[in-house]
Parts: sequence; structure tokens; C-alpha cells
Amino acid sequence: MSKIKLICLPYAGGTAQAYMKWNTYLDENIELYPIELAGRGIRYNEELYESFEHALEDVYEKIKDEITESPYALFGHSMGCWLAYELWHKIKEEKHKKPVHLFLSGRRAPNIRNKEEKHYMKTNDELKEVMMKYGGTPIEILNDEELFNYFFPIIKADLKITENYKYVKKNERIDCNISVFTGKKDTTINMKELISWKNYTLLSCKITKFDGGHFFINEKLEDVVNNINLTLRTYFKLM
Repeated sequence: MSKIKLICLPYAGGTAQAYMKWNTYLDENIELYPIELAGRGIRYNEELYESFEHALEDVYEKIKDEITESPYALFGHSMGCWLAYELWHKIKEEKHKKPVHLFLSGRRAPNIRNKEEKHYMKTNDELKEVMMKYGGTPIEILNDEELFNYFFPIIKADLKITENYKYVKKNERIDCNISVFTGKKDTTINMKELISWKNYTLLSCKITKFDGGHFFINEKLEDVVNNINLTLRTYFKLM
């Protein structure tokens, strides 16, 4: 039986390494495939993205040869959530095999354009305060000036492309089931904004709340991965 690839897209400032702990809890029939974005990790010497479209095109190029045969699912958190959504449409447009499931985490439906602060325009100190509020960034990085100065341009660039992302309404809705994840204490998103994801699929949209804030995927890692295991086991029976 083929394994299901779980292609994971990171949040702003995140790296592929952030998902590696998932291997401890993932079902043996699921193969973790975290995406490393440009300008970090093993791609540290590459230019950061100038636009959301630039990031989307790069991610597509990285996965297009990985989705030709085995079944796969997409997971994206925060910035990665919108990337996963747009990636589904890019894959369909290019006539590739589509994912069996879409996991959309920590982000509202993209048609809802709240008036957001432009965090990418903040100073180092101001942005550090925002990051401490949301969590997700190791305290060692926030307290180490050299480390923070390394990550600051990455986080700033990711926030810039996300906060300037322009949603364009699609002619077709997603034709697979989707799971929407959120943290019970995440103040960046509300239930109405989450429910709006139901309008993006022809099939089911299940919303699950986990204990924790915006970075519940780290706080409740095992619970999140177990939910993914249970969801994808449905597809094992069809393979």
C-alpha cells in the first residue's frame, strides 16, 4: 500500500524543521514532507520572496514532481494556510493529481479582509513584542540579539507577502474534504471567519478547536497530529 504524503507549509518565519517532531506521532502510513521556503534552513542563501505569488510558484515547483503518483494531503498553518489554499488551485490549473485532503490551520478564509496592522513595517523591538504575544518563536531566539537579527528579515519578508496578499475569487470550489484547525485562545481569528471556509469546498468542512493560542500546533502537537492520523485513515481504506 502506498503511503500518503503529508506536504506541510510553514507559518511566517518558520522552517521545515518546525514539522520534524511530527514524525514521532504520525501514522506509519503517512510520510511527512515539510517544505523549506527560500531564505532559511538549507535554502538560507536564496533570496527571500518579494510577493505571495512568488512564494506560491516556488512551492509549486518544489512539489510538482512529488505528487504525480502517490496520494497526498496538504497542511498549512497561518501564512502556510493561505499558501495551501492557493496551491490547491495552482495544482488543479496545472492539471496535476489533486490532494485527497486539505488541512487549513490558524487562518481565516481569505475573502474576509479585516483591517490589519502592517506588522512587517514595525521596528525590530516592535515586532519582537508582537512575536512574544503570539508565541511560536523560541524564547532563545527572542533573547539572543544575534539570532533575532538573523531571523528578523525572514519574518518581516513573510509578513509582508502575507499582509499584502490579494485574494482573487475562484470560479470553482475545492472538490475534496477540508479540515480547519484553530486555537481556542487565538485572538487573531473568530468563529465567523472560520465558518466561512465552508464556502470554499463542495464537500465537507470540519472545524476543530485545540487548546492553546495561535501556535496551538506546537502547544498541542500530539493532539493535532492524532487528528490528522484519524482523518487520513479514511483514505487508507480506499487505497
